[in-house]
Formats: sequence, structure tokens, C-alpha cells
Amino acid sequence: MTRPRFIPLLVCLFCFHLSIFSQQLTQSAAYLVISEVKLEGNKVTKAQILLRELAFSEGDTILTTEWEVIKNTSRNNLLNTSLFNYVTIDTSMLTNINMRVIIKVEERWYTWPMPIFELADRNFNVWWKSKDLSRTHYGFYLVRDNFRGRKESLSIRLRLGYSQQFSISYAIPYLNRKQKSGLRFAYSYTRSREVNVTSMNNEQVFFKDDTGYPRKHTSTDIVYSLRKGFYNQHAWMLRFNTYDISDTLAALNEHYLGEGNKHLSFFTATYLFKHDRRNFKPYPLAGYYIDFEIVKHGLGFFTNHTTDVLYATGTVKWFKTLAPRWYTGASFGAKLSSAKRQPYALQRGLGYGNAYVRSYELKVVDGQNFWLARANIKFALVRPMIKKFAFIPAEKFNKISFASYLNVFMDAGYLMDKPDYYPNPLQNTILTGLGLGLDLVTYYDKVMRLEYAVSRFGEAGFFVHFTAPI
Repeated sequence: MTRPRFIPLLVCLFCFHLSIFSQQLTQSAAYLVISEVKLEGNKVTKAQILLRELAFSEGDTILTTEWEVIKNTSRNNLLNTSLFNYVTIDTSMLTNINMRVIIKVEERWYTWPMPIFELADRNFNVWWKSKDLSRTHYGFYLVRDNFRGRKESLSIRLRLGYSQQFSISYAIPYLNRKQKSGLRFAYSYTRSREVNVTSMNNEQVFFKDDTGYPRKHTSTDIVYSLRKGFYNQHAWMLRFNTYDISDTLAALNEHYLGEGNKHLSFFTATYLFKHDRRNFKPYPLAGYYIDFEIVKHGLGFFTNHTTDVLYATGTVKWFKTLAPRWYTGASFGAKLSSAKRQPYALQRGLGYGNAYVRSYELKVVDGQNFWLARANIKFALVRPMIKKFAFIPAEKFNKISFASYLNVFMDAGYLMDKPDYYPNPLQNTILTGLGLGLDLVTYYDKVMRLEYAVSRFGEAGFFVHFTAPI
């Protein structure tokens, strides 16, 4: 039987197309095998602490198209531990698919025995208004970061001056081999000669006793933390608080500890959740951040009902690179409290910590419920750069990173409260502020902001801050 002549031609065409298809499939599914992970520069830090932050493991098979993202994620994770000044991740090919990954880190200086000199006021701008050197703290601070090379932290603080404090804390971020759970213990005792007794017309009112200490506060904390992956972290804290105030302070503000009390002892329970996808925590330019906290003062162990307070806070932050050298960011935060009235010593509204509308730095808006929004657009005047000073022999200090950003910003906030409790006219009023700022960012996570801002009432000022704007 004669075989048709076109069959060999069909076979050749089939083999040709099969070869092309196989080549395309191989190209589209090209992969790498991480055969070895090599660590360099971690003289103090244990290997498992670094490996915990990597988005890959030895023996993993990954697509070549995914490697750049995996590498950058791992590098950002390592930098965000605050254990290293600089991190580089390089590769070398062992075969056409087998790869060695070399991680080089430059460890920070972890032991800081240093004097304390701090301002007692809410922020630098409030202190600068009086320039009163008596409103400062001084003392001694000893901290050992990365204790035992396991990212543990031990700190002892002895502070004198405007208010006196002794505190000690010990944090163990990883209790087990899986490096998911941790513990922190802390104790603090503070006594003050001058106390913010209330606020009037959106300014703090102080009481000072040159012969005694009108306020004493002791707290003892235990915190359990859980971090299963890279980005989600949970923390549960139990704190025991004791407040003692003088007769005069109780008479000046009967709400200071509630109902004229001169002594309060109570437990506080706190739950905190964080989801952090920022590229660099001290000064992020990309990514996002979410947190949620719920706090309960008073757990029913004591009969005093003035500390039966429940409140929740939440924050959302978002950062994006718009174009080369152009960035934007925004945030929204809020606080909601269940108590109609709570002790003045426990409440915090706008103007404390990082919860303030820019241009109102000299004001406080006392109360229990508020929201705060911020937004900015920034331009990198000086892109992140590293300068090495050869005359400095210590490797941990002879390289300095630096960047600067010019930004335009706008803030808005609103605090809801009864004006008869804290008579401040900025309550129940939408507050807005806009301005121009210059941000300076350098190594060891240091940030300095120089800002000129104008409020909705036309009040303008120049302000200095030492944290990221959002």
C-alpha cells in the first residue's frame, strides 16, 4: 500500500509548530531557583532575624519576572526593622537557572548611653514661644537595641528637670522559632511640679507647686504581640495605672481625676492592629498604612466609675509616586469615645502628639471625639544620596544619607464636644490649614520639617517638627 506523499510534510509542519510553541512556553515561564542565600555584615544580628524579613527562602523557585519585586520587598522589610543603615541585595548565577543571593547589611550602632535634654511642652513651637529653659527635661538614657542580636530592646531612663521620671522596659519581639509572637514589659514612675490642669480659650492652663509634686503617676505594662506575616501586626496590652494629685490640684479642676478624686487606680486594656505596606516607615513615599486601636479604661476591679471609659481610634495613610521626583500622600484619622465626660488626665483631643491641624500648633482643642485629614504634594529637591567621609574611621558613622523635599500641604480637622466642659471656641468648628514646607531626611531615621502655614482665620506662622508630615 502506497503512503500518501503529503504525510511527511504534515509531520514536519507539526514538529515545527510544536518546537515554536515549546520555545514560547519556556520563555513565558522562565524561572530561577534560589540555591543559596548568603548574609554579610550581620556581626551582631542573628541570621534568623534577617531571614524572617525576606520574601523568599533558600530552595524557592520563582519566575524571573517576579524577582525584582521580591527583591525590593525584602530590602524594604530589612530597612524597616530599624536595625540597619543600609541594605543591598545582589545575585550571582551558579548555572543558567540556579542563583545565589547575597544580602549585605550595615548594622547600626545599637548601644546608646546618652544624656537627656528634652522640651517639656507639647511641641517645639510651643516651647519656642517662651524659650523658658526651666521647661526642659534632663537626665540619662541607656538603650540597647538589638539586644542579644535578636531584635530585643532594653532601655533604662532617669529623667530630672521639669518633671521627673524613672522607667525601664524590655521587649522580646520573637518568643519562639516561628518568630510570630513577642512580649514587652515596662514600668514607669513620674512626678511633676507643674501640671496642665485644664485649658481655656484653646490654651493650656498650668499649675505649679515649688514645694511639692502635685501629680504622681505610676504605670506597669505587659504587652503580647503577634506578627504572622510581613505586614499585619496585633498587640494586646494590660496596664495598671495609679494617679495621685494634691488637694490644690483637685480643687482647681474637680474633673482632673473625676468627681474631685485625689487618687485613682485602674486597669487599662488595649488592642492594636496595624497593616503596614509603606516602603520606608520613617519617611514613606509609596504604599499605604492602616491601624485600629480600641482602649478600655477600667475593667470593673475597682468601684470608682469615673474610669469606665471606652474609646477607639483609627488611621489610614496612602502614599504614591506620581512621576520622577514627584510624590503625594494623604491620611485620615478619627477618635470616638463612649463616655460623655472622662477625667481630664485621661482625655486627649487635637493638639497633642501628632494629632493636630497644621497652623494650629500653638492651640489645643480639648475633647473626646475628633477627625483629622491631611494631604500633600511634594517634589524631591535632593534625591536620596549617600555621602562617605573617609576621615571618620567608624563604618557605622562615616556614611550619611540625605534627601530633601519641598511640599505643599493642606490639613482639616473637627473636634466634637460640649463647650461647657472645656470652654474652647475651636470646638465644634471645622479647622483648616494650608502651607509650604521643606522636609530634610537623613540617616538613623531623622526627619526635620520647616513649615509655613496659614489657618482658616488668617493666622500664619513658621513651625518646626521632627517627624514625617503624614
